[in-house]
Amino acid sequence: GTAVVEAAAAAAGAAASVSAEAAAQTPKEQALAAGAAAAAVARACSCMTPDAQAANAGKAAALSAFNSGLSPAVQAEVAAQAAAAAAAAAGVPADQIPWIAARAAGEAAAYASNAAGDSSQVQAAKAGAAAAEEGQKAGLSPIQQPVAAGRAAQAQAVAKGLSIQEQAKAAGAAAAAAARAGGLSLVKQVDAANAAAGAAARSGNASGQDETNFRIAAAGAANASDSNITGGTPWQQAMAAGYSASEASYQLGRVVKELARDAGIAAAVAGERAGMNLSEQQLAASAAAIAAAARHGLSPLEQKLAGAAAAGAVVAAHAAAQGQTPAQIATVAAAAAAAE
Repeated sequence: GTAVVEAAAAAAGAAASVSAEAAAQTPKEQALAAGAAAAAVARACSCMTPDAQAANAGKAAALSAFNSGLSPAVQAEVAAQAAAAAAAAAGVPADQIPWIAARAAGEAAAYASNAAGDSSQVQAAKAGAAAAEEGQKAGLSPIQQPVAAGRAAQAQAVAKGLSIQEQAKAAGAAAAAAARAGGLSLVKQVDAANAAAGAAARSGNASGQDETNFRIAAAGAANASDSNITGGTPWQQAMAAGYSASEASYQLGRVVKELARDAGIAAAVAGERAGMNLSEQQLAASAAAIAAAARHGLSPLEQKLAGAAAAGAVVAAHAAAQGQTPAQIATVAAAAAAAE
């Protein structure tokens, strides 16, 4: 079966790496030799698809580089090169090879990050960054690189057993970072995050409602991240999140009251990440919801009600996270809404 062939491919890769070292080749050359040997063994079995052959080549090359003490960036680079070579030898169409290279790079980066003891979220982020970078070298366009980043980040989030919500979050963040690194506009960064979170949600069989929520959250987080990187204050980051979340919500067909609430929640999440306390998060949620309601034509009274509802929702979420009962949550949410 495939497990036996994979073991044989790994062994062949390790042996080739040792032989290359004995022949005084550089560690990078040793890694590529390991990848080629693993690919040759995998290719000899009809049970191994071209994709599987490339994956085995990438793993063998990355492991050789890892064992030689090469940097994680070089591990990702040789994995991508070995996987691309294996894919080409297996007759994979040229336009598909950069995606295979990107995936191998992401897996290699995740392996190195895991070995370094990084958190699951950091591993996913590093996988996404490596996939985008090596995908770019292999020929992916600036629009394709965030897609590769999102897929690689999600794959590692799945491997670490993270929830579908966390998978979508990781994919969205990685896609936004790749879009930013590729020089895409802020609007395209937000769109990339939205799309990647949606793709992750669908591949994880999330409900339609959850997919919409994940996409809105990713859009908000992408704008907040950009604001943070460009020196925005916690308040500016929260407002940026609220704006992008409400616009994503609008595009996804939600009514104005719902999109105002989405704006408020995204603003509070960004505010908390930026160090705001709960009362500051409430203020940010209310302000973002009011701004969204105003942009989309609600009356001044309805804007105030939207702000109050968003503040209540933030307090309710905080109370739920602390394990309070539904009755207690309803009471604090109502009090917060009334105070607003």
